[in-house]
Amino acid sequence: MSTELTNLLPINRIRAVRRAYFGRLIIIASILLTLLMIVTGVLLVPAYIYARTQVRIQTEHLEAINAGLENSDEAELQSRLSVLSERVDFLLEVSETPTVSMLMKDVLAISRPGIKLSGFSYSSHKIDEQPNTLLVMGTASTRDRLRAFQLALLSAPFSVTADLPISAYAKDRDIAFTITVTLARP
Repeated sequence: MSTELTNLLPINRIRAVRRAYFGRLIIIASILLTLLMIVTGVLLVPAYIYARTQVRIQTEHLEAINAGLENSDEAELQSRLSVLSERVDFLLEVSETPTVSMLMKDVLAISRPGIKLSGFSYSSHKIDEQPNTLLVMGTASTRDRLRAFQLALLSAPFSVTADLPISAYAKDRDIAFTITVTLARP
């Protein structure tokens, strides 16, 4: 039995069948696209209603604030203004302070051949005015590589000191270490 199929239709009928097929395909694709647009439009209705409600609530809140400002005393306005300026000063100070993730990127940018870092621990001492510290933990392949990494941390612009206990140098190879980096104040 032959697996070759023979089309006995004349060429103009073959073209007509193909045109009809592609016409139906385009119609089905158009219908599906239209249905998709209708469904997404219906799904956007709750978001639109929520946004309109939020705009109305925020407008009412703004009107209440404006009415409160018109009725308030000058002293109360000055006290609010001083509180807001203190908050602005704090926010400016926070914006100039480097983030912990930036600090981690700086530590990871330091060349460290033979050093495998396994962890970090950050301690913030804002209340008692002590400098912030960062513990860098890992494993060094040799003493020389550990010493080079410690000196690289010490010379980094973000650090004041990089303390490594002398007991870390007791082993010759595969040295587990914890370096305490005292951070410079911004």
